[in-house]
Amino acid sequence: TRLQGDWSSDVWLFRSATEGVVKLAFLCGNFPPEVRAGTEMVALALARELRSAGHEVVVLCTSDIVHDGTDVRRETFDGIPVYRLFKKLDEWDGGGLHRPRVLALASAILREERPELLHVHSFASFGSGLLAAAAALGIPSVLTFHDVWVTCPRYFRLPPQGVTCPTRSEEHTSELQSPCNLVCRLLLE
Repeated sequence: TRLQGDWSSDVWLFRSATEGVVKLAFLCGNFPPEVRAGTEMVALALARELRSAGHEVVVLCTSDIVHDGTDVRRETFDGIPVYRLFKKLDEWDGGGLHRPRVLALASAILREERPELLHVHSFASFGSGLLAAAAALGIPSVLTFHDVWVTCPRYFRLPPQGVTCPTRSEEHTSELQSPCNLVCRLLLE
């Protein structure tokens, strides 16, 4: 069943309950068992609840392990299919926001899995372009901001001691320093 219309949570829950099984893809920076931090545990709890309600959930995540020749590993955690993407050294945050290989891998998984909804828990490790790729495939997206990476490359607006973060009135010299540029690139590309 293809869900359309208002995607507010109340309407979505009502419509999904009345129209049958919904297939969702979660996009996470990482996922258990490799990482069990806040975002990952919230995503896992939500995936468990959705599965217990009869829905399908598949997870796309990256790994903290550097690419060693394997692009994607398909695994299962707690009965949930997980696609773990491995980034090369130049695809980490210091390499910029555009990660064409990672985008192509994630897009191919979305094309193969054909979820009805992409729930983004974190796209920092994927870089820019994935929301546009999902939209091009006709997959609507919902974002849950577990951190403020879209406005701060340090994730939680806590600069290291001795560093002053730019303010709105200062000239921004890089895409990672400008919250507006970062948000625009991630959400509008």
